[in-house]
Amino acid sequence: WTRVGHLGDPTTVWGEIRTFDTDGDGYFDRWETYRSGQPRPARTSTVRDGGIRDLPNDWVALQRIYTQEILPEALAANEKLMAAMRRVDGAFRVPDDLTKALAAAACDSEKCYVEDIIRETQYLALRDKLLADNEKRFANVPADRDRRKAARTAETVGAWTDARTLSELDAAYAEGRYDDAIRILKAWMPGP
Repeated sequence: WTRVGHLGDPTTVWGEIRTFDTDGDGYFDRWETYRSGQPRPARTSTVRDGGIRDLPNDWVALQRIYTQEILPEALAANEKLMAAMRRVDGAFRVPDDLTKALAAAACDSEKCYVEDIIRETQYLALRDKLLADNEKRFANVPADRDRRKAARTAETVGAWTDARTLSELDAAYAEGRYDDAIRILKAWMPGP
């Protein structure tokens, strides 16, 4: 279990991430993300065969891979995904403590850590918004006998299509397939 947060205030915790190796192969394949003070996970991710890459035991080689490959890719992916999420939900505002922590980041590793927390906060807020919108749409789904009316059929199909798309978005995000998540988010983006 990894506590996440402590950004400027050692008593404030964003939450924690619990990792599990459910199939016993030596690699984490399940992550449970908890927000501070919440008894249930805000998000659970299970990834099978996630393109695992064994890293070298050589500290210098590991440092080079991290600083020259992994870190720049992670920063770029975070920024692309967060921009796409802003296009869908422009109302999201980064909490002040995270804005300050990002501004105070002393290096790219710290910046990535803070961006990871911002990205997760933004994703959870966006997912909650999209789920609430979908719930409202389902409230308009008619009883079985009324579904044959063309307008009612379109509403029913639209609600179920959005529900399926949300599920696909959750899977892409959970598996770190951020380019796929951005493609899926286009379904909710305003026009060109």
